[in-house]
Amino acid sequence: MTVTATDAAFAKGLQEFLDRRVGALAAGHGGWDAALFADVLQQGWADLAVPVEQDGLGAGLADLRPLMTLMGDRLVPGPLVESVVLPAVLGVPTEQVLAFADPEAAIGWSTQQGQLRFADGVLDGSLELVRFAAEAELLVVVAQGADGGPVLLALPGDQAGLLVQDTASEDPSSHYARLTATAVQVDPGAVLAAGSDAVARLVTARAWIRVLLSCELAGIARRVLQDTITYVSAREQFGRPIGSFQAIKHLVAAMAQATFALESYTAAVAADAAEQSPAELEQAAWALKAFASQACRSVCETGLQAHGGIGFTTEYHLHWYLRRAYALDYWYGNGESLYELVGARRVGTTA
Repeated sequence: MTVTATDAAFAKGLQEFLDRRVGALAAGHGGWDAALFADVLQQGWADLAVPVEQDGLGAGLADLRPLMTLMGDRLVPGPLVESVVLPAVLGVPTEQVLAFADPEAAIGWSTQQGQLRFADGVLDGSLELVRFAAEAELLVVVAQGADGGPVLLALPGDQAGLLVQDTASEDPSSHYARLTATAVQVDPGAVLAAGSDAVARLVTARAWIRVLLSCELAGIARRVLQDTITYVSAREQFGRPIGSFQAIKHLVAAMAQATFALESYTAAVAADAAEQSPAELEQAAWALKAFASQACRSVCETGLQAHGGIGFTTEYHLHWYLRRAYALDYWYGNGESLYELVGARRVGTTA
C-alpha cells in the first residue's frame, strides 16, 4: 500500500491520538514524557519516511509537512524530527528513542561546540548541546575521522566510556546534554557510513531536519495566532473587545501575515523537495529554516504583546509556545547563520 493511500488515515489517527493526550500537554508541564513518546512511536511515527522496500511508508517531505505542523501545534515533546529522519536516511532502528550528536545542530550558537574524533576504532572528545541525549536509547554520532572527513556511528545510550551531562534549558520540553567520549571502543558494525557516503547522507539528513523543524515552527505560529485571535475577540476593555482597537488589529495582522507566509513557504519547499538535487534541497532548507526561525519568533513575541499582562504569566499557556520557538530558533541555524550560508553558496564561495 502506498503512502498516498494511507497518509490521510495516518494524519487523522495521529490527530485523534493527540486530542486524547492534549489535556496532559496543555496542563503544562511540557517536559519529557517517556510514556507519551513511546505511544508516538507505536503510532508508526518513525516508520513514515523509511523506504517501502524496507517495510516503511516511504513518505516524502510533502507527506510529513502537515504531520510535523500538527506536532508543533500540540507542542509534543521529544526527538520527533530525529526519529522520523534518521531511520529513513541512515537505516537505524525505528523502535528506539534516538538522539543525533551532530555538531552542525548548534551552528546558531556562538559557544564552542567541541568535536568528537574517531580513529582506529576509538571515539574521543566532547560535544555540547546534544538534544535528548540523556533520554536516548541509541545515539547517532557525527565524528571526525582520521582523514578529517565525517564518520557516522550508532552507539547505545549506555555505551561504556560515554558520559552524558544535562545542560540547562529555558524550554523544559527541549532537553540538551554534553556528550563526552573517553576512549570508547566502537564495534565495526556500529559504523553507519564514512567518507563521501557519510557526507551525502549528512546533506540529506540535515536538509530534511531543517524543513521539518520549519514545519514544526509553522504549527507553533498557527496555534499562537489562533489563540491570540480568540483572546482579543473575547477580552473586553472600555465596553468592547480589545480586538476592535486599531493597535491590536495591526499586531494581529502582522502575526497573520507572518504565519501565512511561513505556511506557504514550508508547503512550497516540501512539495519541490522530491524533484531537487541534494545541493538544491540543502540550500532551500537553509533559506526556509532561516525564515521560519524569524517568523515564528516574531509571531510568538507579538502574540504575547497582544495578550497583555496575562501573556506574561506562567499560569497561562502562551509562554510554552514562546519557549519552544526560542529553543528551535537556533537549532540547526537561525536567520543570521543560515542566510550567511545561502549568501556564500549564491556567490560561489565554499559553504
